[in-house]
Amino acid sequence: MRLTPLSESVTRTAAPDTWERLSALARSHREIFRQQTGSDQEFQLFLVALYSETETLPFEPGALTLVSRGVRHRPVEIRGLTPGWAQQRVGGRETQMAVYAFPPQVDLEGELAVEYQDVRSRGWDRALPEIQAERNRIRARSGE
Repeated sequence: MRLTPLSESVTRTAAPDTWERLSALARSHREIFRQQTGSDQEFQLFLVALYSETETLPFEPGALTLVSRGVRHRPVEIRGLTPGWAQQRVGGRETQMAVYAFPPQVDLEGELAVEYQDVRSRGWDRALPEIQAERNRIRARSGE
């Protein structure tokens, strides 16, 4: 399972073509989620990719939670991107993808843990310093 925050502050640090693709995905889904929920909240959007190397595995989309500032957040909305997402199975050597909307209280600048069933990942703790370093390099190049 891989989560990619679709926040501009994160995607801006990616290569230009990746940034454009992720920004377009975020813009379109932000509007879709606003319409679906009837809310003008600025949800934290994440691209979620599930992959299985060898066997077909079931998954529960709603079982994914984020822990931010000690608070567990469930997804507000989920929208599958790949045709097989609705089957809630990922086959061997197959990737299933969706965009998740989480409450705006999810803080991408602090500790963030991903929980799915009995697994808790704190990979964001390793990724955030790299993102912050890239932000600094971008600012240095632009003369800020």
